[in-house]
Amino acid sequence: MLAGQNPFLAYFIIYLAIIFLGNLGAFAALWVAFQGALGAWGVPLTLIAGYCANLSGDALWYGMGRWLRSTRLGNWIKRRAPHHEKIEAHITQRGRRWMLFAKFAYGSNFPIIFTIGWTRMDFRSFFRRAMLAAAIWLPVILGLSYGLYSGLAPLAAAISTLKDFELLFLAALALFIIIQFALARAFGKIFGRNNGENAEIPMT
Repeated sequence: MLAGQNPFLAYFIIYLAIIFLGNLGAFAALWVAFQGALGAWGVPLTLIAGYCANLSGDALWYGMGRWLRSTRLGNWIKRRAPHHEKIEAHITQRGRRWMLFAKFAYGSNFPIIFTIGWTRMDFRSFFRRAMLAAAIWLPVILGLSYGLYSGLAPLAAAISTLKDFELLFLAALALFIIIQFALARAFGKIFGRNNGENAEIPMT
Protein backbone atom coordinates (compact mmCIF):
# COMPACT_ATOMS: atom_id res chain seq x y z
CA MET A 1 0.00 0.00 0.00
CA LEU A 2 1.29 3.46 -0.89
CA ALA A 3 0.00 4.84 2.41
CA GLY A 4 2.03 2.25 4.30
CA GLN A 5 5.19 2.89 2.30
CA ASN A 6 4.99 6.67 2.12
CA PRO A 7 1.89 8.13 3.84
CA PHE A 8 2.98 11.72 3.27
CA LEU A 9 3.19 11.17 -0.49
CA ALA A 10 -0.15 9.35 -0.55
CA TYR A 11 -2.04 12.16 1.16
CA PHE A 12 -0.15 14.83 -0.75
CA ILE A 13 -1.37 13.23 -3.98
CA ILE A 14 -4.91 13.18 -2.57
CA TYR A 15 -4.53 16.84 -1.57
CA LEU A 16 -3.44 17.86 -5.08
CA ALA A 17 -6.10 15.69 -6.74
CA ILE A 18 -8.88 17.39 -4.78
CA ILE A 19 -7.52 20.86 -5.53
CA PHE A 20 -7.43 20.28 -9.29
CA LEU A 21 -10.17 17.65 -9.78
CA GLY A 22 -12.55 18.79 -7.07
CA ASN A 23 -15.35 16.40 -6.16
CA LEU A 24 -14.13 13.68 -8.52
CA GLY A 25 -10.78 13.63 -6.74
CA ALA A 26 -12.52 13.51 -3.34
CA PHE A 27 -14.78 10.66 -4.46
CA ALA A 28 -11.88 8.61 -5.83
CA ALA A 29 -9.83 9.16 -2.66
CA LEU A 30 -12.71 8.16 -0.39
CA TRP A 31 -13.43 5.09 -2.53
CA VAL A 32 -9.82 3.97 -2.01
CA ALA A 33 -10.01 4.80 1.71
CA PHE A 34 -13.23 2.80 2.19
CA GLN A 35 -11.45 -0.22 0.73
CA GLY A 36 -8.83 0.03 3.44
CA ALA A 37 -5.99 0.76 1.02
CA LEU A 38 -4.99 3.81 3.06
CA GLY A 39 -4.90 2.02 6.40
CA ALA A 40 -7.08 2.18 9.49
CA TRP A 41 -7.04 5.98 9.56
CA GLY A 42 -7.57 6.34 5.83
CA VAL A 43 -11.06 7.85 5.91
CA PRO A 44 -10.51 10.53 8.62
CA LEU A 45 -7.13 11.50 7.16
CA THR A 46 -8.66 11.72 3.69
CA LEU A 47 -11.37 13.99 5.09
CA ILE A 48 -8.74 16.24 6.68
CA ALA A 49 -6.76 16.33 3.43
CA GLY A 50 -9.99 17.06 1.54
CA TYR A 51 -10.95 19.95 3.79
CA CYS A 52 -7.47 21.49 3.57
CA ALA A 53 -7.40 20.98 -0.20
CA ASN A 54 -10.81 22.58 -0.60
CA LEU A 55 -9.73 25.69 1.28
CA SER A 56 -6.35 25.79 -0.46
CA GLY A 57 -7.97 25.53 -3.88
CA ASP A 58 -10.43 28.31 -3.09
CA ALA A 59 -7.61 30.52 -1.81
CA LEU A 60 -5.57 29.78 -4.95
CA TRP A 61 -8.39 30.61 -7.39
CA TYR A 62 -9.34 33.70 -5.33
CA GLY A 63 -5.73 34.93 -5.32
CA MET A 64 -5.38 34.28 -9.04
CA GLY A 65 -8.48 36.34 -9.83
CA ARG A 66 -7.49 39.17 -7.49
CA TRP A 67 -3.98 39.36 -8.93
CA LEU A 68 -4.96 39.03 -12.59
CA ARG A 69 -7.41 41.94 -12.50
CA SER A 70 -4.66 44.56 -12.30
CA THR A 71 -2.42 43.03 -14.99
CA ARG A 72 -2.35 43.76 -18.72
CA LEU A 73 -4.12 40.48 -19.36
CA GLY A 74 -6.79 41.47 -16.84
CA ASN A 75 -7.34 44.79 -18.59
CA TRP A 76 -7.58 42.98 -21.93
CA ILE A 77 -10.21 40.61 -20.45
CA LYS A 78 -12.23 43.54 -19.11
CA ARG A 79 -12.26 45.15 -22.57
CA ARG A 80 -13.05 41.96 -24.47
CA ALA A 81 -15.24 39.83 -22.18
CA PRO A 82 -18.96 40.10 -23.01
CA HIS A 83 -21.25 41.15 -20.14
CA HIS A 84 -18.24 41.67 -17.91
CA GLU A 85 -19.93 44.37 -15.82
CA LYS A 86 -23.13 42.37 -15.30
CA ILE A 87 -21.26 39.25 -14.18
CA GLU A 88 -19.07 41.25 -11.82
CA ALA A 89 -22.07 43.05 -10.32
CA HIS A 90 -23.92 39.75 -9.81
CA ILE A 91 -20.97 38.10 -8.09
CA THR A 92 -20.40 41.19 -5.93
CA GLN A 93 -23.99 41.01 -4.70
CA ARG A 94 -24.47 37.25 -4.41
CA GLY A 95 -21.00 35.69 -4.52
CA ARG A 96 -21.07 34.55 -0.89
CA ARG A 97 -24.18 32.46 -1.56
CA TRP A 98 -22.91 31.03 -4.83
CA MET A 99 -19.80 29.74 -3.07
CA LEU A 100 -21.80 26.95 -1.43
CA PHE A 101 -23.67 25.85 -4.54
CA ALA A 102 -20.48 25.91 -6.61
CA LYS A 103 -19.19 23.07 -4.44
CA PHE A 104 -21.78 20.73 -5.96
CA ALA A 105 -21.89 21.97 -9.57
CA TYR A 106 -18.98 20.31 -11.32
CA GLY A 107 -16.79 22.79 -13.18
CA SER A 108 -18.28 25.89 -11.55
CA ASN A 109 -16.10 26.27 -8.46
CA PHE A 110 -13.09 27.69 -10.30
CA PRO A 111 -14.94 30.39 -12.33
CA ILE A 112 -17.03 31.50 -9.35
CA ILE A 113 -14.14 31.71 -6.87
CA PHE A 114 -11.91 33.28 -9.52
CA THR A 115 -14.56 35.95 -10.17
CA ILE A 116 -14.97 36.56 -6.44
CA GLY A 117 -11.23 37.24 -6.28
CA TRP A 118 -11.53 39.38 -9.40
CA THR A 119 -14.13 41.57 -7.66
CA ARG A 120 -11.71 41.86 -4.72
CA MET A 121 -14.05 40.72 -1.98
CA ASP A 122 -12.44 41.23 1.43
CA PHE A 123 -10.22 38.19 2.00
CA ARG A 124 -11.30 37.62 5.61
CA SER A 125 -14.95 37.64 4.61
CA PHE A 126 -14.20 35.35 1.67
CA PHE A 127 -12.19 32.88 3.77
CA ARG A 128 -14.84 32.65 6.50
CA ARG A 129 -17.42 31.84 3.85
CA ALA A 130 -15.04 29.34 2.23
CA MET A 131 -14.56 27.56 5.56
CA LEU A 132 -18.32 27.31 6.06
CA ALA A 133 -18.91 26.07 2.50
CA ALA A 134 -16.19 23.42 2.88
CA ALA A 135 -17.63 22.31 6.22
CA ILE A 136 -21.02 21.76 4.57
CA TRP A 137 -19.51 20.18 1.45
CA LEU A 138 -17.41 17.61 3.30
CA PRO A 139 -20.18 15.55 5.01
CA VAL A 140 -22.31 15.65 1.86
CA ILE A 141 -19.47 14.24 -0.25
CA LEU A 142 -18.69 11.70 2.47
CA GLY A 143 -22.30 10.53 2.68
CA LEU A 144 -22.73 10.36 -1.08
CA SER A 145 -19.44 8.50 -1.58
CA TYR A 146 -20.15 6.05 1.24
CA GLY A 147 -23.68 5.44 -0.01
CA LEU A 148 -22.44 4.54 -3.47
CA TYR A 149 -19.57 2.45 -2.13
CA SER A 150 -21.67 0.48 0.36
CA GLY A 151 -24.43 -0.02 -2.21
CA LEU A 152 -21.97 -1.50 -4.69
CA ALA A 153 -19.84 -3.36 -2.13
CA PRO A 154 -21.61 -6.74 -2.62
CA LEU A 155 -20.98 -6.52 -6.35
CA ALA A 156 -17.36 -5.51 -5.75
CA ALA A 157 -16.86 -8.55 -3.51
CA ALA A 158 -18.05 -10.84 -6.31
CA ILE A 159 -15.68 -9.37 -8.89
CA SER A 160 -12.63 -11.50 -9.59
CA THR A 161 -10.72 -9.46 -12.17
CA LEU A 162 -9.09 -6.03 -12.03
CA LYS A 163 -10.69 -5.06 -15.33
CA ASP A 164 -14.20 -5.70 -14.00
CA PHE A 165 -13.40 -3.77 -10.82
CA GLU A 166 -12.24 -0.80 -12.88
CA LEU A 167 -15.56 -0.88 -14.78
CA LEU A 168 -17.43 -0.94 -11.47
CA PHE A 169 -15.48 2.10 -10.26
CA LEU A 170 -16.24 3.96 -13.50
CA ALA A 171 -19.94 3.10 -13.11
CA ALA A 172 -19.88 4.42 -9.53
CA LEU A 173 -18.10 7.56 -10.73
CA ALA A 174 -20.79 8.12 -13.38
CA LEU A 175 -23.53 7.72 -10.75
CA PHE A 176 -21.68 10.15 -8.50
CA ILE A 177 -21.57 12.78 -11.27
CA ILE A 178 -25.28 12.32 -12.04
CA ILE A 179 -26.30 12.65 -8.38
CA GLN A 180 -23.99 15.64 -7.92
CA PHE A 181 -25.54 17.32 -10.97
CA ALA A 182 -29.04 16.69 -9.57
CA LEU A 183 -28.02 18.22 -6.22
CA ALA A 184 -26.57 21.26 -7.96
CA ARG A 185 -29.76 21.76 -9.98
CA ALA A 186 -31.90 21.44 -6.85
CA PHE A 187 -29.72 23.91 -4.94
CA GLY A 188 -29.82 26.30 -7.91
CA LYS A 189 -33.63 26.25 -8.00
CA ILE A 190 -33.85 26.84 -4.25
CA PHE A 191 -31.36 29.69 -4.53
CA GLY A 192 -33.32 31.20 -7.42
CA ARG A 193 -36.62 31.08 -5.54
CA ASN A 194 -35.06 32.67 -2.48
CA ASN A 195 -33.83 35.56 -4.61
CA GLY A 196 -36.97 35.88 -6.74
CA GLU A 197 -35.16 35.09 -9.97
CA ASN A 198 -34.31 32.24 -12.32
CA ALA A 199 -30.86 31.33 -11.10
CA GLU A 200 -28.42 29.37 -13.17
CA ILE A 201 -25.20 27.95 -11.76
CA PRO A 202 -22.30 28.84 -14.05
CA MET A 203 -20.84 25.75 -15.68
CA THR A 204 -17.67 25.19 -17.68
